[in-house]
Amino acid sequence: MTKEDARFPSSAGVRDVARRAGRFAGDGFAGDQQSVDRSREIARGGHPCAGGTVIYPECSGPIADVRRTQAIGLLVPSIADPIFGPTIAAIEATLGDAGYALLVSSSNWHANLELRQCQSLIERGIDGIILTGPILDRKVIRLVTHRNLPFTCQNLTRAPGSHPSIRMNDKGAMRSIVQHLIEAGHKRIAVLTGRPASAPTIAERLAGAREAIQSMNLVLPDDWIVESGYDAASAREGARRILQLRPRPTAIACAGDALALAALTECRAEGLNVPADISITGCNDVDLLQYADPPLRQLTPRFGTWATTPRRRC
Repeated sequence: MTKEDARFPSSAGVRDVARRAGRFAGDGFAGDQQSVDRSREIARGGHPCAGGTVIYPECSGPIADVRRTQAIGLLVPSIADPIFGPTIAAIEATLGDAGYALLVSSSNWHANLELRQCQSLIERGIDGIILTGPILDRKVIRLVTHRNLPFTCQNLTRAPGSHPSIRMNDKGAMRSIVQHLIEAGHKRIAVLTGRPASAPTIAERLAGAREAIQSMNLVLPDDWIVESGYDAASAREGARRILQLRPRPTAIACAGDALALAALTECRAEGLNVPADISITGCNDVDLLQYADPPLRQLTPRFGTWATTPRRRC
């Protein structure tokens, strides 16, 4: 038997641990059965404070409650989408400076998986969570609210209650991009976009493009607005449909950088020179754009600023 074993006999109970740590039973250990009941309540997902405090030997006072892990959860729609890479990196760096770890989980754009992944993060004892829009299942909001779990949102058009939501002005961003094209002399501008019904941010970007074109008394026909997925095959098919329009647009305003890269690839496949034959713009400035040739015009959000803002406001 080691010295450590001798200090704590096999029959030691909660009161023995409390006594060794210089604590009394009334300081959070109201009896063995009550402690068990509290532990069970925590396991069922009750409020962290319900379990009192955890006492360790050789400590002068109580350690944080059993649910404290110094970890923050981050729920995103997709890890495959390059837009989330810089966001995750900036959040992780900011939390690291504050002594927290980051646990990332993805819903892969499925509502049922979104709720399950959120539950999984909570079961791992995270101290708070960052919810990335769009939230496909409103039960996610109700879950974190019911658990009294601190949370903040990013890229959510309508955050619940007084909770902060950090997001860029998607409508204004797309309006600025299209205005740039108009100022460059373009009058036939098509829009390659994700599906507005899937994300409010996409709907706002499309609204910004419409607003810029209409403000200059130009026309944006319905068939010049092409919706696609963000995977390469779907995005290239969307770009192909635009290139088949007659008269052909002189510019394609893309609601995302993945779409812009797909449009650039499709233009090259059709033997078109960018920007001599047609211009392409993106929106977000993801890292992949450094490989684009020629360089694409895009709006650049400050992901690092976004990462620090929730910490300051919460």
